[in-house]
Amino acid sequence: LSSSSAASDVYKRQVAAGGAAGAPPACVDGFVKAFNAGSVDAMAELFAPAGSLDDGAGSVAVGKEAVLAKLREVIGGAGARFAVNARHYSTATATAAIEGRLSRGKGAATRGSTAKDTVVLVTADADGLIAKAKIYSVEPL
Repeated sequence: LSSSSAASDVYKRQVAAGGAAGAPPACVDGFVKAFNAGSVDAMAELFAPAGSLDDGAGSVAVGKEAVLAKLREVIGGAGARFAVNARHYSTATATAAIEGRLSRGKGAATRGSTAKDTVVLVTADADGLIAKAKIYSVEPL
């Protein structure tokens, strides 16, 4: 997956292009909550019917079923955790940058787990659903 510093750079460019800080739509918090519950199904439900998920490695899934399959492949299910360090939101671009540590597997929150510094960029549509999301990570997941 792509570098998390690249995601921060993308977000900084979006803000510089006129994005003001603001409160993100509910789909952003819902995405993190569903992630931490280990529910890729709930995560996929937050996507618009034509929403897309870019895994940062060159593969983009479009549509809820394809997004669900990609989430299962990239993130997995139970045991996956996303410990959020910071959230930033640009009202001009309707994009949230969620920075944190992605862990997968049993005991994901413990030392020695496979935690990776990760940023997820989430762009909402006019209905408050996820139009597109992209995962950036320092190391492959």
